[in-house]
Amino acid sequence: VNAIRAQRQWGETRARTLNPERQAAYVSQHRAIASAIDRRDPPGAAAAMRNHLVAVNRAMVGDTADLSLSILSDDGDRHAS
Repeated sequence: VNAIRAQRQWGETRARTLNPERQAAYVSQHRAIASAIDRRDPPGAAAAMRNHLVAVNRAMVGDTADLSLSILSDDGDRHAS
């Protein structure tokens, strides 16, 4: 992750897309993720993380981008979400 963050393109994209409103939303999303983990709520944590990743993806590459996320279920199989 740090290697990606050190790249010029990452910095330019971040500077172009991050504003105070988005930053506040991301803080809220991070709190939701941490809260679900604290409650020992794996489905809630997964959903909160998914929501955050979709929000970041939309901000960085646009609403039309297809972000296919999957989670690893308890049985070890991948399931699209």
